[in-house]
Amino acid sequence: MNTPTNHWYNQQQRNEQLANCIQNQIFHRRHRTWRRTPYGQTYRYDRNGHPFVLMSYNILAQSLLCKHSHLYTENVAEFLEWPHRLQCIRNEIFEMKPAILCLQEVQQSHLEEIQNALQPMCYAKPLYKKRTSPDYDDGCAIFYDPQFFELIDHHYVEFYQPDVKILDRFNVAIIAKFVSKRLENLQLTVATTHLLYNPRRDDVRTAQLQVLLAELDRMSVHTKTKEPLPIILTGDFNCLQFSAPYRLVNDGHINSTNLPLSCQIMDDCKHMNVTIHQNRRRTALFNSSSGSNDSAAEFASDDEGKDCVNVSDATIEYILSSGLPYNTGALWHYLNLQPTLVSNNMASTYQDKWIMVDYIFYTKYSRRTLGPLTTPTKYSSLKLLANYELPIKQDCHNLGPIPNWIYGSDHYAMASEFVIR
Repeated sequence: MNTPTNHWYNQQQRNEQLANCIQNQIFHRRHRTWRRTPYGQTYRYDRNGHPFVLMSYNILAQSLLCKHSHLYTENVAEFLEWPHRLQCIRNEIFEMKPAILCLQEVQQSHLEEIQNALQPMCYAKPLYKKRTSPDYDDGCAIFYDPQFFELIDHHYVEFYQPDVKILDRFNVAIIAKFVSKRLENLQLTVATTHLLYNPRRDDVRTAQLQVLLAELDRMSVHTKTKEPLPIILTGDFNCLQFSAPYRLVNDGHINSTNLPLSCQIMDDCKHMNVTIHQNRRRTALFNSSSGSNDSAAEFASDDEGKDCVNVSDATIEYILSSGLPYNTGALWHYLNLQPTLVSNNMASTYQDKWIMVDYIFYTKYSRRTLGPLTTPTKYSSLKLLANYELPIKQDCHNLGPIPNWIYGSDHYAMASEFVIR
């Protein structure tokens, strides 16, 4: 006797959900729009520049969704299923049409399925690095369009270092060096990462960034001229804009403790080998290796892929007596990284409240050479043309929890248009 009533109720509920979905789609179009920068407003597309879109997206590994299902009790159950989420993620990527796509929380068992879903984009074989521990099955990936860029080198970064307590977590990063297919000899470095989540451990995230910044400094030089390359650094940094990790990247200097001497990374976020010997092919880091993708295999050194060796007493004595910047009470770097979006009112995910933890940093000015507090004056060859704006927090609240009918992840995607000249 209750069946018709239940059927009517279920049908009404689905009709209401459909109506909400249509409203959400309209809402999405209105509140996630491209906004051009002052430079982008006056830029004229010509043969002297290579414009491209880069997208960064934490796509939420299904294994983590299931493991932390208590976080998604307010979401519609069918919107949490992987086939639906993949379709939504695919739709967003197709809409953005990024030449370079940086993904975080890519489940290893889903990588081939994601590749197949993105086949119409004609991406090359992606770079992929799973988190170091066998207890995790997700990691980072970089897809790229071979009609826009050629991959000339890449590097997988493991933040886990044995016997280094501050670096005992299994997060990873990928660094890729590209050359433009449009303009000869124009090279660019792109990196993506997913730092430790624990909100109380800014110290760990800062240490992880010291490693990543040192690796970026090591990798980001032109293969022919040896000049510093512009950098785009993306990912889920799990930190707020006023935090120490964010300020280290954005401001270029913070007061903080250094890494142990065994890492041979100085307070200026440079490898000792780079500073003293200009050796960019070998570090003291454990399991510091280049990848094995065919397109970059020829660039791998015989030394790479080997584990680090123990630091001798003579090496430690040399560091302490050489005048290298170590144990200064501060950290700094020379990469001149700036965020594409700066706002206290935008959000990229929900963690007890709507917050922004996902960023795209880029080299707005040329590298510093005279010190961390030097004011940069020369712009780099990489220009920001436009940003795909994140929604403001009130709009996030109005739209409700994600994943939903439109968005396939619990993070909003980031995207920016650049030109390299």
